[in-house]
Amino acid sequence: MSSTYPFDLTKRLTTNPTFQSSRRISRSIYDNTFGDQQQQQLLTVPVRRRQPSYQQYDAPSRIKNDQSYCLVPERNKKFDTIRVRKIINSELKLVPQTIQYDPNLCLELIKDLTVQLKKCIRDVTYSRYKLVVIITGGQDISKQGLICASRCLWDKTTDGSVTVNYKVGDIHLVVTVYFVYTE
Repeated sequence: MSSTYPFDLTKRLTTNPTFQSSRRISRSIYDNTFGDQQQQQLLTVPVRRRQPSYQQYDAPSRIKNDQSYCLVPERNKKFDTIRVRKIINSELKLVPQTIQYDPNLCLELIKDLTVQLKKCIRDVTYSRYKLVVIITGGQDISKQGLICASRCLWDKTTDGSVTVNYKVGDIHLVVTVYFVYTE
């Protein structure tokens, strides 16, 4: 049957790039504009198909570590606190010594230092450790104190922390790195 419409609806919908996936459904159409007769047409109805989220990524790339069922790290793959302390000190020495305290500047400095320390420490540690880097900063004024305290639940044999106090310009920084072994 030929269509009496001035344009081809099927062609128009299937060539539209947003409706690439479509299905055909056969329906009876009652059209009073072109007469009282019934016309049966094959319509193209666009259907957007959702891709499952797991198909967007390759499955092997989602798995970071294979299951080893090893609950403690190997002897030669433990977290080296001395090495991490040296990395923290070397990164903090790169901050200009003449820096003055400004709340906005201090905020940006702490954000940048946190990201940089995570990268540097992650490069020298083993992948089965999760890292948490916390930097607390404030203005260093004489006769003013700063106490930072934290509590964590962990295994003493595999987990731990490194804390470094550092004064740069008139800013006092307390850097704490927690490392937790994960299965």
